[in-house]
Amino acid sequence: MDNHNHSLANNEDCPPKDMIDWFNIEIEPVHDDEGRFIPTSDDVMYVELGLREEDEQRENKRNDDDAISIDEVEEDGYSMYDSIPEEQCIVYDKNNPQFYLDARYPTMADF
Repeated sequence: MDNHNHSLANNEDCPPKDMIDWFNIEIEPVHDDEGRFIPTSDDVMYVELGLREEDEQRENKRNDDDAISIDEVEEDGYSMYDSIPEEQCIVYDKNNPQFYLDARYPTMADF
């Protein structure tokens, strides 16, 4: 079954390309060689409406924005060290845990 032959019906009152009027979308019925109706899959609609292309462009832009080199970060004066001196470090023995008031454990499962 080939779902890639689906097409959207032409609508005279089409909104601008970046706006989709979800209430007026019409899907032309597609039939196979024997006349049976082939339902349009969500993936086909996603591609036909151009939403995949928009998502890919958005993802590529996000990746380009995130792809900043360490040299650029150091030039901007940002510190790359994530060590926090006052950060609490919890050390315990799983096989012989100590139970006392206000004892801390990383997770409840370890408790």
